[in-house]
Amino acid sequence: NIKLRDEVLAGKRDGFELEKRYLRKDGSIIWGFLKATLIRDKKNKPLYFIGQVQDITDRKTAEQALKESEEKYHKLIDSANDAIFLAEADTGILVEANEKAAELIGIPRKNIIGMHQMQLHPPEKADEYKRIFKEYVGKAKGVTPELLVQHKSGRKTPVEISSTVINVGKKVYLQGIFRDITERRKAQQALRESEELHRLTLSKISDTVLITDDKGHFTWVCANVDHIFGYCAQDVEEMKDINSLLGRKIFNSKELDKHLEIPNIEHEVKDKNGNKHTLIINVKKVNIKGGTVLYTCRDVTDKKYVRYLIKSLNEINADIHSTFDFDKIMQTVMKKAPAILDCATSGLLIDVGDHWLMKHSSGKFADVEGKRLPKGAIESASTAYSSNKPFVSNDAYNDKRLNTKLVKHKGIRAILDVP
Repeated sequence: NIKLRDEVLAGKRDGFELEKRYLRKDGSIIWGFLKATLIRDKKNKPLYFIGQVQDITDRKTAEQALKESEEKYHKLIDSANDAIFLAEADTGILVEANEKAAELIGIPRKNIIGMHQMQLHPPEKADEYKRIFKEYVGKAKGVTPELLVQHKSGRKTPVEISSTVINVGKKVYLQGIFRDITERRKAQQALRESEELHRLTLSKISDTVLITDDKGHFTWVCANVDHIFGYCAQDVEEMKDINSLLGRKIFNSKELDKHLEIPNIEHEVKDKNGNKHTLIINVKKVNIKGGTVLYTCRDVTDKKYVRYLIKSLNEINADIHSTFDFDKIMQTVMKKAPAILDCATSGLLIDVGDHWLMKHSSGKFADVEGKRLPKGAIESASTAYSSNKPFVSNDAYNDKRLNTKLVKHKGIRAILDVP
């Protein structure tokens, strides 16, 4: 103040203005705008100063708040892990950027200010990105699809941009937070490749893998589900739940929660065509593809049949070695034959001259048990007996070697006679 006063007194200026603080009587401090003017007499001799003081405390408080807000904003954007750009909405000129933004495009922060926002992207994307910029200026906020940012070296970086429209007075700005998603893309690609590998692997194995939620609703179905069940994956997904596919619930939920896995559940199912399959099913608690229960189903129908066949043959062999009673041996053979040969009807024909004697019959032959049958009525048995070779017919209804009227009456579709 003294220096300014002396300059006025020396005639270097007519007066002066300044902002200064004043201490009030009550001890509080206010800001004032002082305007001082020197009054001189006719001989230009200084007489006195006229001073005007305007209370500008509110304005100074607002300016201080704005300054602190700007400092806070700059600290926030500089501490952000993502690149941040601020552009004028009407011109696209960049007016602010943080250090991460400078790293992203390889240009010093001070040089970014004044650039056009289109200079952040590859030139060949100019028209497309210009349209996107205008689109997001018209929105309060939004997240763009994946875009590319070009480093000064020419390297292109995929980014996801969260945009926000900011109004400052009459000026409108668009703030963009650019997140580098390079690592995310690599992870997604690795996941896709892993899932494709698993899909190819699962499609090559005979086991069927299914995943459900806690209520049994399917969340994932292996593509080879038709190998066992005869249904395509889409058919299975449209079923109500896993129990619709398996026929019933095959495990206790509390037991699964306790042990997390229930292995080797033997369960019989029918496929789409009504054929029976014996499965070994492993059930396990998981957290995969939105599901919580993993089912691995292995078809052991053939293995079970082989085990049964071996057991049956051992029983027949034991009977042969334990008795010389032919009738008892044949009774055992005929009892086991339907399961071993997978047929519904069986019987033993004994040659008694011009007739056959039916013994140990089952199924459609049960009504002729113990009866004598003319040899001419059963051509297949006579042919096998005379040639000493098995007689096989897979289409008995249309086999001209047979009395088709009889086989149709009995409903016999296929015949195997072994001498």
